[in-house]
Amino acid sequence: MDPAVLVDAIVEEVNCPICMTLLREPVSITCGH
Repeated sequence: MDPAVLVDAIVEEVNCPICMTLLREPVSITCGH
């Protein structure tokens, strides 16, 4: 896999889908959010 594609995929996973900033202390609460 192309390293640039891998980096893009990782960045997409660790960014908040609402504010588009890096998740610093991500958590999951009981309702699944």
